[in-house]
Order: sequence, then structure tokens, then C-alpha cells
Amino acid sequence: MKVEIPDSLYRMLEERAQREGMEVEKFIIKLLSSSLENTLEIDPEEKEEIKKRLRELGYL
Repeated sequence: MKVEIPDSLYRMLEERAQREGMEVEKFIIKLLSSSLENTLEIDPEEKEEIKKRLRELGYL
């Protein structure tokens, strides 16, 4: 799969990857994976709301 990345952004990623001692492609995958994990995390308030709703429905 190919993804178009602006040259300026690619240069920034390339510099950062070199500092990390990684290939650019692997560095980009690491960034994307980390970003996705962060978006999938549920904050404590949301977690409590989910528990409350499950209790109301009789699941807890």
C-alpha cells in the first residue's frame, strides 16, 4: 500500500527516524500504532458511565 506524504512532512519524519535509529517506514508504523492505541483508550469518566449503564441494564 502506498500513502502520499508531503515532502516537507517526510523530511521531518526521516530526520526523527534517523535520531531514533529506525527506518522511516518502521518509524511511521510505530507512530501510527501509538496514535491509534491512544484514541482507543477510554478515559475514567467514560469507563464509569459505561459501568453505570451496564448496571442499569442488569449486566453488572
